[in-house]
Amino acid sequence: PQMGRSVWRGRLNQWAIALSMTVLLAEAWIHGTLGVTLFVGADPAPDYKALCDYARTHTPADAIFLVPPEEQEFRLLARRAIVINFKGVAQLSSELGEWRDRLCRVLDIPSLSVLPHHFDQVFDAMAKRYAELPPDHLRKVAGEYHARYIVTTHPFPAPAVADFESGRFHLYDLQGKGR
Repeated sequence: PQMGRSVWRGRLNQWAIALSMTVLLAEAWIHGTLGVTLFVGADPAPDYKALCDYARTHTPADAIFLVPPEEQEFRLLARRAIVINFKGVAQLSSELGEWRDRLCRVLDIPSLSVLPHHFDQVFDAMAKRYAELPPDHLRKVAGEYHARYIVTTHPFPAPAVADFESGRFHLYDLQGKGR
């Protein structure tokens, strides 16, 4: 009987710890102290969806796009390849270096450590940095990764002309008008 009590107490302790951790995590998530945000079921902005629809229907299926690295849905909605984005982290440890290097190259930063260390702040920082980059840098990086198209949230200066615009999004074809 003594052994049965210790096993029962051990299991009760495990359940108490698991329940406590669950309550603490739920509380932190509800109050936003973990920096974790879920975008489940959120529809993309209509102008962004229009850009993705255009890319899917008016560009070659094997086209590669340089997109703002904070974007999350282009590959799914446009069904086109991208150079890099923050959420598309490599799954294999041997690929993490390439993911990091591409992100740094696109954003023209020396290291990812210059970005905020809170998950909920990094998207805004990347969006701001990408928007500040000169068109020549974006064109050069697109070329390095064989991307034919560049998506921006600010228009390139003249004489470049976007091949498609939807709200704040601009799509440039490096073989078309947007050169």
